[in-house]
Parts: sequence; structure tokens; C-alpha cells
Amino acid sequence: LTAGLALGAVGGIGSTYNFAAAIARSVIAALAAGDPVRGRECQMRIVRLVDVLARHGYLRASKAVMAMLGIDSGTVRLPLRPLAAGDQAAIRSDLEAAGFIDILAPGTEHATSCGHSTSRA
Repeated sequence: LTAGLALGAVGGIGSTYNFAAAIARSVIAALAAGDPVRGRECQMRIVRLVDVLARHGYLRASKAVMAMLGIDSGTVRLPLRPLAAGDQAAIRSDLEAAGFIDILAPGTEHATSCGHSTSRA
């Protein structure tokens, strides 16, 4: 996101923004305010989130996050494998351990400060 914004884009499209839009808005706001350091900090929070999800297979893990938020987006299509029993709990645990508990709270304004939490993985 930061690279596109630096080149003149005014936003971005990403599946992560379905549940982490506030972090992306923080990136945009920081760069618009002339604070590239803060913009990079916020962007790195998105990168860490994607890293956690990628450990579980990004697409199926992101669908699990949507389900945790009460939005059933179905399962992945073949040839991808759907989540196995216990995978959603493991994804939730990994997100919490990495400091992303705010992402899992439906109906709240997430990470307006880029979520500088005390828990890091």
C-alpha cells in the first residue's frame, strides 16, 4: 500500500482490508499527513497480519477471520483444501498471540493507532 501511495495512488484493493481496513486507513492518513515513518509502521502491521494468516494458507485463513467476525464467506475452492477441525481455533490463537486481538472484535474501530499492542509474536 505504501509503495502505491508514494507513486500517487489514493487507495488500494486488498482482501486483508475486509477485516483490517482501519489499519490501511491509518497508512493512508499517515502518508497524507506527511509522516512516512508512521505510514511504514502501519504498513508493517498489515505485513505481520498477512504473515500470520499465510502460515495457515492465506485464503482459507482470511475466510476463517471473516467467519469469526460473523460473515460467512464460504469455503475455499478446489484445489485449495478447506479448514480442518481445529484450524479456526489455531488461527484465532495465532492472531491473538501476534497482537491482533483487535482484528477479531466485530463492530469496533480497529487499530486506529496501528494497534501498537503489548503482545508481539
